[in-house]
Amino acid sequence: MGIKDRIAFEIYEGSLRKPATAIGKYSLRRGLLGKNNAYRALYLLFKDGKITAEDLQQYYRQVQPHVTDKKVFLMHIPKTAGTSIRTVLEEAVGVPAITAYQKDETFEATKWEEFSFWPLLSGHIHIDYFPTSHIGITSFRESRSRVLSEYRQIERRAEHRRREIFALYGKATKDEESMSWSEFKKLGLLHTLYWYFTAGHRDDWQNFISTASPAQIRSSIEAGIKRIQEAAWSHDPVALESATSNILGIPVAMKRVNVFPANEVEKIQLTTDDIHQLHEVAQLDDIVIDVATSIGLVPKLSQSEKDSIFEHDANRLGFKLP
Repeated sequence: MGIKDRIAFEIYEGSLRKPATAIGKYSLRRGLLGKNNAYRALYLLFKDGKITAEDLQQYYRQVQPHVTDKKVFLMHIPKTAGTSIRTVLEEAVGVPAITAYQKDETFEATKWEEFSFWPLLSGHIHIDYFPTSHIGITSFRESRSRVLSEYRQIERRAEHRRREIFALYGKATKDEESMSWSEFKKLGLLHTLYWYFTAGHRDDWQNFISTASPAQIRSSIEAGIKRIQEAAWSHDPVALESATSNILGIPVAMKRVNVFPANEVEKIQLTTDDIHQLHEVAQLDDIVIDVATSIGLVPKLSQSEKDSIFEHDANRLGFKLP
């Protein structure tokens, strides 16, 4: 049974020219939250066991004449404008991205080779998960700003009773509880991005970073970064648009989605110890950033540029600097 039969023909309204829109209608029928949920619906179809790789490949043969012949993966580092990039990619390519996350046991990213025929993949996962048939795009963000933004996202999801946020980190909690800044730090969530790019060490990453020399770690990161063809800083909309256009080989218009709503949160006073911890994360991130700048993926930022971005974002996200 093909995907058209499984989802029901009326959802597609007889058209296969815009499958992302069609699957988006499926997501609305299911009552999923948020906008641009075509990728989410496709993801849930896999998780629910409603379609297989064979179903999807049969469907893809029908839509293939209408989509780009390029195969792209988005290395989605959390809180780096990745949702905006993915949305633009989906609209330009004409299909939703197959999306997976590192800790999702139901839809295992290790099976992605089965879907290497699909033109668009995305996820918060290690570089080794993406099939070598695809070329990569990613975005980077000033490290301290990225961590503060990730906390606000987790805090908001918790406040909206998205309990899977706490379950993901093994935290028992009552429904009315949120996640405080102190809990966020205690749970070790001030994490670095550099584990994403240690090529060849997807399954033994913890052991690798604890035993390898700095030169070995850098060499592994270089191998991972070289799988990325286009990248940009998240604070530079022109560069984001250029990188997305270049990866597809066609001009696209970038539009920001999932932007943090201002004036919605209580202010948090950062301490000097907080600043020190954020600085430690930034130092680890810099291992990746240094490699990325050395091969020309993104321009190198001066410390004053980084500090300016951090101060702006901290204020926008509701943090007071010491």
